[in-house]
Amino acid sequence: MILFGYCSTYVKSNTVCIDTFPTSSCIWLKKGFKGFIMIIYNKLWKTLEKRGISQYRLINTYQISPGQLTRLHRNESVTTHTLDRLCDILQCDLSDIVEYIPAKPETDEEAL
Repeated sequence: MILFGYCSTYVKSNTVCIDTFPTSSCIWLKKGFKGFIMIIYNKLWKTLEKRGISQYRLINTYQISPGQLTRLHRNESVTTHTLDRLCDILQCDLSDIVEYIPAKPETDEEAL
């Protein structure tokens, strides 16, 4: 279950916070061309745990850069090459590491 709402701690006009239940972690999303970017990588961390692969091992054995892992933690954009490598390493489908949350279309009032 994902609850949408604005964070009271820090709000900019082009960002929104998604509160993920039950972890209650705040995910900041930047507003893109057609609404908020709604691709998150929460499933990646669960898949890593299921496969018994640590972030340390991704960095040292598979040469995934720490910067890529940081971008994944922040739900920022990563290349399809990185996603392809992760699927290859974990022997999984893209849907096992990426989740797409459709954005609600903006109304004319919200755009102002």
